[in-house]
Amino acid sequence: MKRVIIFLLLMSSFQLVKAQNQQWFQYYGSYKLTERWSLLPDGGYRWSDAFKHSSQYLFRTGLGYNISKNVRLTAGFAHLGFFTDQTLSKLEYRPYQELTIKHQLDRMNVSVGHRLRVEQRFFYRKSTEDTSGESTFNHRFRYALNFGIPVFKSVSLTLGDEILINAKDGSPGNLLDQNRLVIGPKYQYSEYTSFGLIYDYLTSGSPSNLTHTHILWLQLRHKFDFSS
Repeated sequence: MKRVIIFLLLMSSFQLVKAQNQQWFQYYGSYKLTERWSLLPDGGYRWSDAFKHSSQYLFRTGLGYNISKNVRLTAGFAHLGFFTDQTLSKLEYRPYQELTIKHQLDRMNVSVGHRLRVEQRFFYRKSTEDTSGESTFNHRFRYALNFGIPVFKSVSLTLGDEILINAKDGSPGNLLDQNRLVIGPKYQYSEYTSFGLIYDYLTSGSPSNLTHTHILWLQLRHKFDFSS
């Protein structure tokens, strides 16, 4: 009997780990309106299982105010849709506020970016088949740290991590919503346009039921100056 109890205790301590793959495309815009104000739209689409299934879509825009050259405050709104079995099953409406700080490591010519974002997440279920158990409302806090490391004249390496923490969750133990470890090259096509091909290693779920998602993330970034 003791051996059986020990065996059951050991089995209960093991983590259930699932692996997934996703493919993301995202557009990021930065439209300078005045010396202080900028419009910051972005949008994207996400697939899973090597582009076989739709996963999410995202539209977001924010209005940014530059406190200084390297510090910006932003407030905005995002709309997301989530798919289950190729059917749009859940919608999210997400106001957000963020602070971004950028600086340079002069000796190594490495750019450093910090982003702190607070989100208010409102969910609306379109299908009763979606039983993920998420709350209808949740606050989430995000902190991202990113490095831009020059490689060639127009090519740099992006390296970073973002942690996403729930203030409230429908299931116990999910205070840590996600962790995203990113790495990949960025190509500066012109003064106003760049492309990034990023590998994102995303960890989510509760400590006893983790999901590891391998993401290939294509990014297109545009800058426009309407202030002149």
